[in-house]
Amino acid sequence: MQAPNNQRRSGRAQDFPWLHAREMRFLRTAISPVAGHFHRQAGVGTERRSTMGPVSRPKRGAAELTRPTHAWRGRFTPVRHPCPMSADHGRATGAQRGVLAETPQEREGAFLLEQQFRYTYETPVKRLRHRLMIVPRLTHGGQQRLGQRLTTAGDPVLVSERADSFGNHVIDLRAALLADWVEFTSWALIARIGPPGLTPMPGRAVCDRRLLAPTRLTAAEGVLAEASRELAAEGPGGLALAERACAWARRSLTYEYGVTGVRTSAADALVGGRGVCQDYAHIMLALCRAAGLACRYVSGHLIGEGGSHAWVEVVVPDQMAPNHAAAVAVAFDPTHDRRIGADYFTVAIGRDYDDVAPTFGTFEGEGPGVLSAGKRLRMLDTEAAAPVAAGS
Repeated sequence: MQAPNNQRRSGRAQDFPWLHAREMRFLRTAISPVAGHFHRQAGVGTERRSTMGPVSRPKRGAAELTRPTHAWRGRFTPVRHPCPMSADHGRATGAQRGVLAETPQEREGAFLLEQQFRYTYETPVKRLRHRLMIVPRLTHGGQQRLGQRLTTAGDPVLVSERADSFGNHVIDLRAALLADWVEFTSWALIARIGPPGLTPMPGRAVCDRRLLAPTRLTAAEGVLAEASRELAAEGPGGLALAERACAWARRSLTYEYGVTGVRTSAADALVGGRGVCQDYAHIMLALCRAAGLACRYVSGHLIGEGGSHAWVEVVVPDQMAPNHAAAVAVAFDPTHDRRIGADYFTVAIGRDYDDVAPTFGTFEGEGPGVLSAGKRLRMLDTEAAAPVAAGS
């Protein structure tokens, strides 16, 4: 049973009678090097399933795996960042969806992010090439990753890890043949080490062409281009302009799940008038870039919401640095028209959604498959972490 939002969960072992010895062993082996620990609560979290329709066997090509984010539905159609709206926007909150919703006073400790993805195939598939971008960055602004672990189950796969050009943590998986199913489970321990929403950057970042040039998903066309010009003419640039773009993006859409997809551009979402956090973020990116503001797409999680979330960072000169020799990325959430707070956790950054899709890949095969996914994000009591960190 989920604890009430106003009841602080201490995180001590005696408060969690459902812990198993296997889980405690994992805590000591996987998280012991860091000053933090976590407990798992049975039955808490979200799980979405998608039945992917049959696909004919490609001659020498490959069928695209889904990118889990929104509905977990569709025939090999990438899905979206779910980002359900908070209660004040008329959507179900995390507590209503069975997700642990932390209270503000609980947001100062360490947090555990646990995610699971399982692909099941009716017939064997060949040449699996898969990419996971689900592990939070090592450091990002006031956020630090204290530890992480990935396990696989089912048919054997080769696993390698790397950093991409944006510094995101990327996991690559390869398999020559999958006969039945494969499952990936990721744990990451995250802590707050500074104020959220402010990430120091070198001064040259304000001129980074990757953050200034439009992409297929963020091109400012028609109404968007005109809106960008009007917003720029209304007042000062920089963060003031970003604030106006954030508010405009929030007003431009009605939040509705399932009407857009990962290939929906900002301009197309605007025409439809409905979308999810990914669309709000793409619209704000289009407005800012058309007005000359460097900005980037952020994929992450918002405490109390069942799925992943998306927002925007705008890069401006750091006014405190001598001669503006440094810059700072300031985070805005256009879905809610606000700056981000301590309840936001960044996983990856890029130009748009395509750069940070949590899971993406290809394989060759004849039969349909089923994708299942689940997530838990919860706070840990750092007072109880010392014995685990010490290996006791």
